[in-house]
Amino acid sequence: MAVYSFAGRIEGNDFDLWGLSLFLELIIMACAAMFFSMVIPSAAGASLIVFAFYVLSRLIGQLTNITSSHKITGSQIHSQSLDIIGQMMDAISLFVPRLDLMAQTSWLIYGAQGIVGYGFVIFHGLVFAAFLITATLIDLHRREF
Repeated sequence: MAVYSFAGRIEGNDFDLWGLSLFLELIIMACAAMFFSMVIPSAAGASLIVFAFYVLSRLIGQLTNITSSHKITGSQIHSQSLDIIGQMMDAISLFVPRLDLMAQTSWLIYGAQGIVGYGFVIFHGLVFAAFLITATLIDLHRREF
């Protein structure tokens, strides 16, 4: 609300999308924190893993672009090893939320552009939150307190 009151030129629809995506990003990270606190016995270790998961989620788009950049430039140096690494990154990116596509500050200035919209943000947030909650419940049931 403070951002909205100080910046009078923010479109209401873009601000609403940004706020919703930030809220869903926080929900995803809260679910991840709950999951890792159940799995990792140490509080410090769980905190560090949640931080690393957040950084990976924010950087996964750039990492997949880096591993596929040799296909665009046509570089043949280490092409086979880069293909293997690219396939590994694609597999990892299926299980890591794309937080780089959510809550972008550029939406507040230029508006949301591209594939990002309410449908993408809500679907993405709900799918990964449900995935993490399900993993947490499976781990909790497996432990049988």
